[in-house]
Amino acid sequence: YKVPATILSRCQHFDFKRISLRQIIDNLGLIAKGEKITVSDEGLTWIAKGGEGSLRDAQSIFDQVISYAGMDIKDSDIEELLGLSERRFLAELSRAVLARDAGKCLKIVDEVYYSGMDIKQFYQMFLNHFMDLLTVTITENEELLAELSDHEIGELKKISEGASRETIQR
Repeated sequence: YKVPATILSRCQHFDFKRISLRQIIDNLGLIAKGEKITVSDEGLTWIAKGGEGSLRDAQSIFDQVISYAGMDIKDSDIEELLGLSERRFLAELSRAVLARDAGKCLKIVDEVYYSGMDIKQFYQMFLNHFMDLLTVTITENEELLAELSDHEIGELKKISEGASRETIQR
C-alpha cells in the first residue's frame, strides 16, 4: 500500500497464508523422529505456537531448542528457552478471577509485575487465554479448537469447570 503504482504494476504479488498448528506440529514430529530427538507432544505444540503460523520460524525455534537442550528435550528446557513461565500465571489468575478472589488476583498481578514481564503483553495473553476458555466452554468444533493441544484443552476445561458461559464472557 505504500509502494507507488508504477512499481506495483511491474511486480508480482503473493499472499501467503499461515499454516495450521497441527501441520506444523506434525512436521516437527517427523523431524524429531527422523533425527531421533525425544520431545513431548506438548513441547512440540509450544514450539509450533512460537512459529506463529510459519513453518520456517517453527523449525528455527526447534533448532534453537535442540542446540540448547540436546537430543533429549524436556518441557522445562522449552519453557526456559521460550520464556513460557507466564502460562502458570495465566492459569492461576483465571482461576482467581472465576473464583472472584480479588486479593489473590492482585497478588498474582504483583508477581507478574515483579517477575519482569511486560504487563501490556501479559494483559493481551490473558485476554487470549479467556477467549480460549470461552471457546472450549461453548464448542466441540474441531476447527475452532485446532490451535489448542489436547493437553491445553483438558487444562482449560478444568479451569472453566463450574463457570457459566456468561461468567467467562464477562
